[in-house]
Amino acid sequence: MQRVSSTEIQNNFGNYLLIAQEQDVIITRNGKDVARLSGLNKRNDLVSEEIPSQGYGLRKATYEEFLEFTKEETLDRYEYIDGEIFLQASPKVAHQFASAKIFGIFSNILNEQTCQPFTAPFDITISRHEGDINVVQPDLMIICALEENLGDD
Repeated sequence: MQRVSSTEIQNNFGNYLLIAQEQDVIITRNGKDVARLSGLNKRNDLVSEEIPSQGYGLRKATYEEFLEFTKEETLDRYEYIDGEIFLQASPKVAHQFASAKIFGIFSNILNEQTCQPFTAPFDITISRHEGDINVVQPDLMIICALEENLGDD
């Protein structure tokens, strides 16, 4: 069991969701226990090391570990940024409404052009240089020259 402040939880919520799969996390406010974060089931496929008391403690994952972790078809959406794996939360209604409106505007503007709008989930792999790979799922994206920019999948 680990005790952390509510501020720490807010700043690293995704990481603590992963930790909660392995152990309960007690959330404190002003030094008093106020809540418990518990996982619904144990997950043995998480990449983790022993958790130090001063932080959330998950080690950075390699790109290959991210690919292995996400290879099974699932409704969960993950991003891989600077060695950290983030579970994407389901968007709220207002967010979906705004995304749909913007997508419609993009579609009208780009009608019959070489660029096309897309919505998530759609993995975008960004490689700044060899060994520095990130995978993101933006809500909306415009892809030009689609055939030239498609990956292997």
